[in-house]
Amino acid sequence: MTGLGPINVGATVGPTGICGGTDVLGSLIGDLNGPFGDQAMTLLAQEMNEALGKDPQKTAQAMQQLKLMQMQQLMMLLSLLDPEVQEAIRAAMGVQAPRAGGGGDGGGGRSGSGGGMRVPSAGTNGRSRIPGATTNPGAGTNGRRGNLPPVDPATRGRTIGDTNVPRAGTYPPGSPQQVALFREAARVAGVPESWAESPGLQNILRRESNGQVGRPNYTYGSRARDPSQWASIHDELKNGNITARSSATGLGQLLLSNVDRYYPNGRAGIGDPVQEAAGMMRYIKDRYGDPDNAWRLYGTRHEGY
Repeated sequence: MTGLGPINVGATVGPTGICGGTDVLGSLIGDLNGPFGDQAMTLLAQEMNEALGKDPQKTAQAMQQLKLMQMQQLMMLLSLLDPEVQEAIRAAMGVQAPRAGGGGDGGGGRSGSGGGMRVPSAGTNGRSRIPGATTNPGAGTNGRRGNLPPVDPATRGRTIGDTNVPRAGTYPPGSPQQVALFREAARVAGVPESWAESPGLQNILRRESNGQVGRPNYTYGSRARDPSQWASIHDELKNGNITARSSATGLGQLLLSNVDRYYPNGRAGIGDPVQEAAGMMRYIKDRYGDPDNAWRLYGTRHEGY
């Protein structure tokens, strides 16, 4: 889910990270089944990337907590981890990487021999740590990564003022205004313009923001309900100052870490319709392949998409 922010995990992650004690790790794992499960998964992956695999004893202690996770959760976590951390987990838990040519990782079943869990292999592509990273592995339909289309430098900073689409505060899903905006944004994002009329995209847009540009997440409370306060929230986010449980904002309700990754002009694009629409579509492309698949999986992996 993109529309979630920093969570209260019931324990503070200090300078020593999760390996300073398994109580914090257990609290994060417990939160995976709660309303802020996606952010718990993100924080768990970040802490593991930074701390695990360096101390075999601490890694082994952490593995005892990971055994509490559901198979689907473990598969998703592994897809977010750095290759060396994945290897540390495999070594400690006796899990197996998929055999070469063995197909996608979507099954989540057990291997035919040895009884160990089959988990996605990291391959040779390294990943930056999350959240706040400059790269973000997409979940994709089959654990795909690298689906993110390049943004032409000439169009990277394109805004609503550079188009013939009228600037508006709301682009109602399914309306001609919404279709026109997303067609323009699709050209910036490098995705098919037909996505602008996709029922899947329009359904997600309706659920996430109802087409309201720059909309802050509901966890901003009364400020989120007062459009006159939105500009100040945008300024906070652009400065990296998150003052609510969730940093999600905009048409697609992307977390700030995903804004940095998917908005063509990064967080400078917060509040601009073209940038927000393009960022939403780039997120969908990288994570799910296309809007219809994103809508089909909406709410099945975590809250939202």
